[in-house]
Amino acid sequence: MQDEPNRDLLIGKLKKNLPIKHGGYLVKEGRKFTIIACKNAAGNSNFMDYYLNLSLDYKELAKANSGGKRHPVRISYTTISKRLNRLADSGPWSNKTQLKSVEDTEFFEIKIVEVKLRIAYFYDAQNRKVIIITNVFTKDEKIKKQDLENMKRIKDQFLKFRQRTIH
Repeated sequence: MQDEPNRDLLIGKLKKNLPIKHGGYLVKEGRKFTIIACKNAAGNSNFMDYYLNLSLDYKELAKANSGGKRHPVRISYTTISKRLNRLADSGPWSNKTQLKSVEDTEFFEIKIVEVKLRIAYFYDAQNRKVIIITNVFTKDEKIKKQDLENMKRIKDQFLKFRQRTIH
């Protein structure tokens, strides 16, 4: 894997070339939904940083032909990609081990239980055909208070940023 400073520069360059839609980084555009990732005024995005790093790690594993099918990077990348494609093309499905609402909030989560990973998202109030990913985090059982606060903070920052840039 690449050393940290070079990796950060590469991620920065990749993000500059990503399409922007509805004020966020375009993740997937499907038949039913458009999925974007929150970004702030500085261009930071918890999810896009994670996903782009994961993508680079996945490509490095594939290039080296190493890691095997059960490697956590391979599981994470392929499962996230499949779930995002399915969500964009078909909408939410009824499988609480893969997708569920976060109790007493407007948030939902995509669950990758094999690697204890969660992707938090909400539906855009301006356009219900837009799903906005706030962040990615690890989780064992219940969502920690700090994870929920982080989701809300990222959402609020994104909506304020988008309000300033779109209008």
